[in-house]
Amino acid sequence: MTRCALRSGAALAAVLAAGVGGAASAQQLLILAEDVPAGLNYDGPAAAIPASQQGMVTLLEPLVTYAAGGTSDDGVILSDFGTFEGRLAESWSFDEESLTWTFRLRQGVMSCAGNELTADDVIYTFARAKSVSGAAPIGWFLSNVGSIKDFGVEVFGDDPAARELGDAVVKIDDHTVEIRQCSPSSGC
Repeated sequence: MTRCALRSGAALAAVLAAGVGGAASAQQLLILAEDVPAGLNYDGPAAAIPASQQGMVTLLEPLVTYAAGGTSDDGVILSDFGTFEGRLAESWSFDEESLTWTFRLRQGVMSCAGNELTADDVIYTFARAKSVSGAAPIGWFLSNVGSIKDFGVEVFGDDPAARELGDAVVKIDDHTVEIRQCSPSSGC
């Protein structure tokens, strides 16, 4: 059975795996939503469809996320918007002087294809977001809101160099990346 990095949600997803002796394993994922996700590409045309958004929230892991903040009376898990916890990042630090975040990635996180998550994957994600090659530039938008260096509106102009990642996100080693901001954000 292949281990996948999955984000669990309260009663939103259940992963069912079955295998018999030497037989091949079967995997099935059940997402409770109002419709079938049209896609899981958060920079693609399906990004605005609620069922696709639910699939993305359920399946795609962020570097960090908000910690759980308890449960509502009707069983909904609430977020504590003042506390972060690592998901794909095991630790992180911020240098105020250089406006640089350093993320140390968890080791041993495997994709469904069997490859381990590395700093190259994080760089690819940000480079794709900055290229605004998708139909819905969600990755660019979130990077812009987070004040990541050079993720401004200039990427929508005629200069292809403005869509290159440059030194905004840099690989330090296989499991460490640095992300530079152009200005402090209110979340810093």
